[in-house]
Amino acid sequence: MSTTDQENLSKALEIMDLGGVILYKTDTIWGLGCDARNEEAIRKVYQIKKRALDKPFVCLVSSMEMLQSYVGPLHPRIETLLSLHKRPLTVVYPGPVDLPQILHGKDQSIAIRITHNRSNQLLINTLGAPLVSTSANFSGKAFPSSFEDISLKLKEKVDYVLECTQMHADSVPSTMVKFTPKGELIFIRD
Repeated sequence: MSTTDQENLSKALEIMDLGGVILYKTDTIWGLGCDARNEEAIRKVYQIKKRALDKPFVCLVSSMEMLQSYVGPLHPRIETLLSLHKRPLTVVYPGPVDLPQILHGKDQSIAIRITHNRSNQLLINTLGAPLVSTSANFSGKAFPSSFEDISLKLKEKVDYVLECTQMHADSVPSTMVKFTPKGELIFIRD
């Protein structure tokens, strides 16, 4: 990682420690993010996006171990799916722990993705917590396929733009699935 990338990551961490919101490249698309433990910062993301509070965000974690610390043991089918799926995969899990209620869905579920992007993993590991991850667009508008597609008004509302040379993504949202109590997979977004 270059010195510039290290400085950018350090600045992003400093901003998030103060409750700020960053604009960053995820393993899928450009997103808005913050420390997933900070309810005030999460509310700020909702305000920036002009999004209803009843539409929870995705969280990014850096590893299977971190995921399990928030959702408990995984069903073997989910563990297999996570290890074999080629595209980034967001899974909706029931009953998360140690994350603010504002991140929970109406049914007390939470959407979490294990990021495979090294810069995102470093950011998450250094923060010591999941990152909120939501597309960098105003609610109801198309997600940005490039940095240039992000609204200037939205860029002006964030506290820091994290640009790292290693942050590459497909510019396509993740596949999203929900695992039912009966062991069935429901594709929410493919």
